[in-house]
Amino acid sequence: MASFNRDGIFQEKALALLEALGPEKNKVVNSFHDLGFTIQNALDTQGLLELKKSYCDKKQCLNCKIGVFILKESCSE
Repeated sequence: MASFNRDGIFQEKALALLEALGPEKNKVVNSFHDLGFTIQNALDTQGLLELKKSYCDKKQCLNCKIGVFILKESCSE
């Protein structure tokens, strides 16, 4: 909504709110945590959920820097 109104104040407030809230606890977030990600707040968890939706769910690992890193790490083990 903030980008629709082109009002940066609302965008800043939304980001500040997400940074102030604790991280979500769910299966997706736990999976990223198990991979070694540091998750500090709701902004982090929302980002991870978006990455999963945009890359993992579409099997676009090679188009994702995190996916490429994970694949390289698993091949070197």
